[in-house]
Formats: sequence, C-alpha cells, structure tokens
Amino acid sequence: MQKTMAALVPAAGRGRRFSDSLSKVFTPLRGTPLIVHTLRAIEQCDLVDSITLVLGPEDFRRAERLAVEFEIKKLTRIVPGGARRIDSVRAGLAEIDADFVMVHDGARPLVTPGFLSDCARLALEKGSCVPYLKPIDSVKQVGADSVVAMTMDREILALVQTPQVFRREVLQEAYRVAFESGWKATDDAALVEAIGEPVHLIHGMPENIKVTYNSDIRVAEAHLREREAAEPAEARLAAGGGRPQPPLVGIGIDVHRLVEGRRLVLGGVEIPYHMGLEGHSDADALIHAICDAVLGAAGIGDIGNLFPDTDARFKDVDSAILLDRCVDRIREAGLRVWNVDATVVAQDPKLAEHIPAMRARLGGLLRIPKSRVCVKATTTERLGAIGRGEGIAAHAVATLIGVSEA
Repeated sequence: MQKTMAALVPAAGRGRRFSDSLSKVFTPLRGTPLIVHTLRAIEQCDLVDSITLVLGPEDFRRAERLAVEFEIKKLTRIVPGGARRIDSVRAGLAEIDADFVMVHDGARPLVTPGFLSDCARLALEKGSCVPYLKPIDSVKQVGADSVVAMTMDREILALVQTPQVFRREVLQEAYRVAFESGWKATDDAALVEAIGEPVHLIHGMPENIKVTYNSDIRVAEAHLREREAAEPAEARLAAGGGRPQPPLVGIGIDVHRLVEGRRLVLGGVEIPYHMGLEGHSDADALIHAICDAVLGAAGIGDIGNLFPDTDARFKDVDSAILLDRCVDRIREAGLRVWNVDATVVAQDPKLAEHIPAMRARLGGLLRIPKSRVCVKATTTERLGAIGRGEGIAAHAVATLIGVSEA
C-alpha cells in the first residue's frame, strides 16, 4: 500500500530579529509573500499529499486568503502555534495522521519541488531524511570569557536544514519523550536522535537559506533572480542533442455580451458593475482568451473543444477551473507557461484598480510569478458595439516552454 506523506510547516514565530511590525513569512519576496514561495514548492512536490500550516491565530485569515489566491490546494489545515518552534511542531503533529511527516520551515522559501521529492524518497526508503551542508569556515568551541576552548574538526560536522522527514509515529514519540523529559532542541532530528532512532542524511541545497534578518530578503531575491534567468534556457533543452528549442506562442481572443442580472468576472476577479457577461460558463472573457492562447501554443485546440457549451457540466462554471485544467493539459504534453500578455477591451467599467488582483489570481492559476503576467485595459473610444457598452473583449498572447526531463 502506498505510504502517505503530510508536510508540516511551522511559521508561527514573529521573527523579532527580522521585523516588529509584520510576521516575517508574509514579507514580500519578489512581489509575492515569502510563505507563498514555500507553500508553492511543497504544493508542486508529487510525494506530498497534504500541508498543515502552523501560524499565530492573528495570521489565519491572511493565510487563508493567500491559499485561495495562489491556488495552494494541498493546504488542508491551519493550526495555532506556540511560543517556541518545538511547541508549534508538536501542535501540528497532533493534527496529522499520515504515514510520514515532512517538517519544513516556513521561512525557507528557496527550496525546490525536486529537492523536496529527493528528501521524501530517501525517507520512504530509509525511514528518515535530513539535509545537511559541510561547514566552510573553521569551527571553534567558545569557552569562558570568549576564549577558544577547542577547534572542531569540520570534516565530521554538518549544518542541517529542513525539510526533515520522519515516520509520523517516530516523530510523535520523540516529541512526547522530549516534553515529558524537558529536553530542548532546535531541530526535529535532535529529538529523534535522542530516542535512539537513526537519522539518515542527504546533501542539502546551499541556497535553501532560512530568512532570519532583513538582509536575508536581499540574498533570497538575488537567488530567485538567478533562478528565473536560468530557468528558460534549462527548460527548453531538447532531448536530442540538448539544443535550446524556440518558445511556443499562442493567441487567444474572446468576446461576450454585457447583460443585466449577471456577475462581471474578469481574470478570476469579480468586478462591481450593474451588468455581467453572458455565456454558458461565468463568461470570464479574459480567462477564456488566455485559455485559447495557452491551448493554441501547445497545438491542443481551443476552449470550445475541451469545454463545449453543450455540456451541462460547464453551466455557470468558474472559468478559473477551466484555466487550471488547460494548464494541466499542457503540462501533460511536456510544456508549461512562461508568460502571458493580455488586454481587456471595455468602454466601461474602469478596470485599472482591479488589474493587480487579476495578475495575482492569474499567476496562481498559470503557476507562474505574477511578474510574468501582464494585464492591460483599453477602450474603443466609444466606437462600435464595445464602445456603446454592449460587450467586452479580451486578447491574450501566451508563451510556452518545454519542461526538461533531466
């Protein structure tokens, strides 16, 4: 029987060394809250079935909104944490019944889905997995009055990171014994070691830093910029000879009539207006145009073929669901979205103030940073049917790249 794995993300600390005004995991990192980077990586790890997030109660609503906005579908529960990390992990463990638990710090946003999978696989095989790095600097033990007591042999030392993965019953027993005995530890592995269970190591990621100080944000952003710059070239490597392949480009256009008695939804965002778009689904013209652009670039067809208006299943359906399925289809074809550029053509209502929300929503659906989603709005200067306020149109261009199998 296949073993289940739950991710436990402790993020309840206020990070006083970082900021006094905002929990550090909600600090923007390349325009997206730090915790979202962490959760997205776990979301994309195929071996993780669910996510339990541990937060201060004051942050619950913010986290719930982000989970919806960025499509973190594996987040099944948010649990109130304690004053110490050990209290928060224990609280999360009490809510989990999976075979294995992957504990990953919420403030380590640079971990990748692939590395999480490597850790999960080793744990499934050996029963545990903890990533480590070898110290680069010399390590000394400090004695009284700041005098060196001894120099440590760095060849036998390891700096550990998260994720740390263990069988659930082993980790729960380690925490039970720790609390009964009053043991203190800064990581989960130390508690598991203390009850005599083996802890298996895997070489870690140097860039998998824990954001602790304000300066760490700049370091993390530099890593992300490098990753984003390198990603397209790597992703376009072809299997035959490793030569970069050109990106695939698709165009989508959609138009819907404005009518009374309907909600107006564009880019997955509801727009306050006295009319809405008429259609079989929620008639989100912007998402429909993007769907056609994405499908066209992949050579799969169009939204009408995949989701015909003769199918009752799609009556009044949220178009965000359709775009999510389109992205699944292109990923099955070995492709993924790199960027989208879209324009909404509407005389009224004015859309400028809603564009940031549209970009964020679409970025989550397309599974790309919102910095790679451009949404613009224009009018027809009152010319034609759209200029008379009879409808709204949307145009979109999508660029796809191949997913490297290496």
